[in-house]
Amino acid sequence: VTSTVRASSLAALARIGVQKRFIPAAVRPGERARMQLRFLNPLALPITNLSATDNLPPGLVVPPGPGLTNSCTGATVSLPTPSQVVISGGSLPAAVGGAVTSCEIELDVLAAAEGAYSNVIAASSVTADAGGTPVSNPPPDTVATLQVRNPVTLGKAFAPASVLPGTPSTLTITLSNPNAIALTGATLADALPDGLAVAQTPNAATTCGGASVDVAAPASATSIALTNATIPAGGSCTVSVDTVSNTPGVYTNTIPTGALVTAEGVSNGDAASGALAVAEPPTLAKQFSPVSIPAGGVSTLTLALGNDNAFAITLAAA
Repeated sequence: VTSTVRASSLAALARIGVQKRFIPAAVRPGERARMQLRFLNPLALPITNLSATDNLPPGLVVPPGPGLTNSCTGATVSLPTPSQVVISGGSLPAAVGGAVTSCEIELDVLAAAEGAYSNVIAASSVTADAGGTPVSNPPPDTVATLQVRNPVTLGKAFAPASVLPGTPSTLTITLSNPNAIALTGATLADALPDGLAVAQTPNAATTCGGASVDVAAPASATSIALTNATIPAGGSCTVSVDTVSNTPGVYTNTIPTGALVTAEGVSNGDAASGALAVAEPPTLAKQFSPVSIPAGGVSTLTLALGNDNAFAITLAAA
């Protein structure tokens, strides 16, 4: 999973700016994400005694060996409990020429159970001194949400799996969502292998929901795109389009890991592949030996099957 979510409370006069995000914004249950806290000083005065307490939501914890990094000068970061991060004694230099100064604290967090974990730093809860004057972070609250979800499973298949050159085969992509919530804004691009294209009559369709869901698969295109789709909670939906090739060969179509993008940050955890064999039919020759026999004589009939393709084919019937 590759996207991030950042929540910001930009500093105003005599205020401290706070930004918070999780990297990545979606992980599997039990998988670590980096939690980043960023403090900003827009003032023409240095700030000292920077302090903040970040209470993680229930179920989200700092694991052992969290890989803590701290660029805030003088700041001490402690973990009184696995669900609480306390920062104290930090300082930031004054802003110069309108250029805001900042520092960051990062560490790992994880959740064992699926869910959306919203982490809130309330307005006025980050405090410091600026030239002897108390300052804090202004409204609104700073909120960042970590989505802990299982990845989508993709499947793909061609039907029929073997065709003659110029004969369409329907490619179907199945998107399965094991999570308790629907995944929205789903976007997926599938690049067809060289030599395979969308058929002249694409018959593009999808069972995925979404008010503006679309399947872009124009005739002769070499790629397929699904946009603005909704994958149902605990269910699946499909995308289908007819494909064709005029050149014999085995065409393996692969969607890589992480190709799916959703508004919740959930993607496909594994690649998905499907193969289409475009084959010339076998040749058939027959011969009697000898070609002339007397009445009651015996001649041997030989049937010779040939394969002009560059790959093996399987005879289904004769």
